[in-house]
Amino acid sequence: MNISKQLDYRVNKILQKLEQRALQAPGLYPIKRGQDFLSIVTHGLEKYLNRPLGIKLDELKISDKILVVDWLEDLWRCPERAIQLNAQFLIDKGKGLSNNSLLFTQEITG
Repeated sequence: MNISKQLDYRVNKILQKLEQRALQAPGLYPIKRGQDFLSIVTHGLEKYLNRPLGIKLDELKISDKILVVDWLEDLWRCPERAIQLNAQFLIDKGKGLSNNSLLFTQEITG
């Protein structure tokens, strides 16, 4: 098996484990689906590297797949990082603040 296929396999295994863990321990992660974990990691890496990666796993360069594996393993070890990545993802996509929370903030600040 070549290195690219091995990395694809590793990414898919980690995504399965993260999804299973998220479903078994509600509240541990802000997301539940493997594809969502991959989305927040690729978004975070794009910001970190300051370049687009691509959405599909098979489109990534080997060096980028290695980074994806590293970041996914980090989410396994430190679930709180998923909260940070998800929050940044939502903010960047324009969904970080609901209208209610924005109104609440305005009321407090006057």
